[in-house]
Amino acid sequence: MSHELKHPLNLIQLNAELLRRLPVTKSVAPAAKAVNTICDAVNSQARIIDDLLDVARVRTGKLKLKPIAVDLVSVLRDIHAVVLSDRHDATVELHVPSGALMVHADPTRLEQIIWNLVNNALKFTPSNGHVQLIASQAGNMARLDVKDNGAGIAPENLDHVFDLFGQAEKQHINHNREGLGIGLSLVRQLTEAQRGTVEVSSAGVGTGCTFTVYLPLAHSKDEPQSPTQIEESSGRLSGLTILLVDDSADVLETLKMLLEMEDAQVIAFDRPVAALDAAKSTRFDLIISDLGMPVMNGHELMSALRQLPLVKDVPAIALTGYGAHSDIQKSRQSGFDQHIGKPVSYDDLIETIENLRRSQT
Repeated sequence: MSHELKHPLNLIQLNAELLRRLPVTKSVAPAAKAVNTICDAVNSQARIIDDLLDVARVRTGKLKLKPIAVDLVSVLRDIHAVVLSDRHDATVELHVPSGALMVHADPTRLEQIIWNLVNNALKFTPSNGHVQLIASQAGNMARLDVKDNGAGIAPENLDHVFDLFGQAEKQHINHNREGLGIGLSLVRQLTEAQRGTVEVSSAGVGTGCTFTVYLPLAHSKDEPQSPTQIEESSGRLSGLTILLVDDSADVLETLKMLLEMEDAQVIAFDRPVAALDAAKSTRFDLIISDLGMPVMNGHELMSALRQLPLVKDVPAIALTGYGAHSDIQKSRQSGFDQHIGKPVSYDDLIETIENLRRSQT
């Protein structure tokens, strides 16, 4: 999915860089500005994609962490130096202990948490405002506060700040920059994945806000350890062999990837006749098929499959754009156990499969 999403962005970026180097572009100020805008937009979109993929990894239990003893003070100093070099209009202050403050965390994910909070603060802080990065120890936890005097958050929106795609409205006096809320949702999920917590406070719109992250301190025994990886949990469909049929190549490929993310073995066909031939000699645990297909539709395929010894009792799901009550009845009559309308919710699909799986045990 990362490849498919980023491939067109890569083409845009490469062609923009090509345009940037043309003499005619360099000589025309509006053209040079347009190319720079394109490149900035591509980079922003790539970051959104990375954040979305990380959210997906966390939610499906596939996030890889390598927790070691990390000096939070050192990480903050490095990030602060980069922020200063970027010459932001807002003032960014760093307040950290003179010595080290060791936390047990994945260094890459720790930086990701901090950068998302810093970028969020800068995004909603006016040019004459200031942002503070404050590190301290709170009991057996390290505490990081990212404070700003920017747009602030209304009290009724505080509970929704970390919701994915539900970022609370935060308005700068001259700009409305609500965003998608992906970065803050990822902050919470990455923090909690490392046994930490994150919270937000604000006195209201126009008063700024403070994001506070707590992470466990590293014990002395953590320091000499080499990075270790948290074992990935098995996907929810581990052990299932699925027969997948859809005449749309794009749908087939995407759905196959999603099911394989849950550790299912997926054998996919864009031609029902080929799927029928495969079912004559291959054992499957589940069948998922579209209905509206040329040559042989899903109802005809299902009726034929029910005549084959290896799949006559295998649970089957009709995944289709046809959602009327009569369509559901027809699916049942042709041999499907469940009928799901498109566009399908990923969680609903997986839950339906799990329910069918439990019913067979």
